[in-house]
Amino acid sequence: VPTVSSFSPTTVTQRSIVVITGTNFTGTTAVRFGGTNAASFTINSATQITAVVALGTSGAVVVQNASGSSTTGGNITYVAPVSSPTAAGQIANRIHSDFIASYGPWSSTTTTATTADQPNNAHNLTGFNYNGQLYSTGVNNALLPAGFVNGDFRALPINTIAGNTSGTASSNYYIFGSSIDGNGAASVPTAATVAGKRVREILSDGIKGLGLGTGVTNMNTSGIITFPMAAPLTSKIADAQPDIIISQVASPASTVDTYVFLDAAGNVVGSPMTVNLNSYPALGTWRTDLFTLPTSTPYNTATVNGGGEAAGTRDVRLVALKLSDFNITATNSVNIAFLRFFPGGDSDPGFMAYNAEAFLLPAPVITVQPVSQAVCPNVSQPATFSVTATGDGVLTYQWYKDGVIIAGATASTFTIPTVTSADVATYTVVVSNNAGSVTSSPAYLNIISVTSPTSVTACQNATATLTASATGANPTYQWYSNATNTNVGGTLVSGATSATFNAPTITVGTIYYYTVI
Repeated sequence: VPTVSSFSPTTVTQRSIVVITGTNFTGTTAVRFGGTNAASFTINSATQITAVVALGTSGAVVVQNASGSSTTGGNITYVAPVSSPTAAGQIANRIHSDFIASYGPWSSTTTTATTADQPNNAHNLTGFNYNGQLYSTGVNNALLPAGFVNGDFRALPINTIAGNTSGTASSNYYIFGSSIDGNGAASVPTAATVAGKRVREILSDGIKGLGLGTGVTNMNTSGIITFPMAAPLTSKIADAQPDIIISQVASPASTVDTYVFLDAAGNVVGSPMTVNLNSYPALGTWRTDLFTLPTSTPYNTATVNGGGEAAGTRDVRLVALKLSDFNITATNSVNIAFLRFFPGGDSDPGFMAYNAEAFLLPAPVITVQPVSQAVCPNVSQPATFSVTATGDGVLTYQWYKDGVIIAGATASTFTIPTVTSADVATYTVVVSNNAGSVTSSPAYLNIISVTSPTSVTACQNATATLTASATGANPTYQWYSNATNTNVGGTLVSGATSATFNAPTITVGTIYYYTVI
């Protein structure tokens, strides 16, 4: 007959994972929590079982096999989820970003068929309206209308990502703004801005991780994400400002997602929250490309393996939640150590973020992102990427090239001594400590091959065209004039920003021009 000696956690909700310790577990046929059968269970050994809690009630933990049922090793406490608020005064009803629409910085309350007002690039959430008040995220306050409450919102750092992509290819996609891959009419899975991206980068890209130009679609129920948290400031628990914001960047289904605060042992703190995204209004429309993911692959490592639907549109939603919505109080808040996301089976998150004025997280925060570079190849010219981050304890670093680990690149700075064409790629760095990790914004390394302009002799007032050519990803040009034959210390020629420059020939004499690419 089985015996149950202990189990953890002891305060649970639907989909909580409970580790049960005891004896004689071989051949177990049922596990019950408070009289309700577990949703599933795995016999790890004769002395340990891992079980998933179903909808249930509090009560005894019982293990059963052909020889009989265990006497209880104690009772478990079941906490039923509460539904997220959906009343008019308790939801976000306008979003703002740094995409420039036909009327200026994007500010939207509903869907639109106007192409110019459908973001298609890597833009970022600058603010949102909630219960009659505009809250800034701190991304770019200069783009917001007057009257906002200053805020500081950041993507939640990821501790762990569980589960695998679906076994059906048509269910697994990343979603990007349609111009991010450099082609507004087709999906280009090999583009440097797309290839190599993983869930961690997708859910934390953009300024402060609040990118609205990317997302993960159709996350199945196995894709459980755990975020490191900390006890919030008690003054923020019952105030008016939201504490958790969640973006939804594709078409929601009727399934519900669940968010739950946990203590260090995995016990529920407050009340779990179910979120039915169909209950929230679409606040905007964006132009999108879909990219396929491999089937049955860990979410933690899955990268794009092909193109999907191109130049489509999807709606955008935003859910804003307060700590009090989770029944968090000054008393129980001190126990918060994690926030866990259980996808309902068809989730499409762009990011999940927290109010940094409410939570002082121990996980790393990147304060200076790596910067993209363009260099001349094969001329002993190095490329150096660096990142600056803060966080508790010892910070560690791991650099990636197109999503693949760079062996030995484990410092805050990464240098390629001599750049060649093989080095052209997207570079990111994951900064970690004991509490979690955060992924930098991508930095792109391009190479440029330059052909210098040829000197021109022209008659006064005739056309004198100078041309410089460069190869690489979207090179930029700025022409300068100079009184001497040197390419430093010149005077910037306003508006001369293309490869071709028509030099003025009003004055007789020699004037020198050069362009900085």
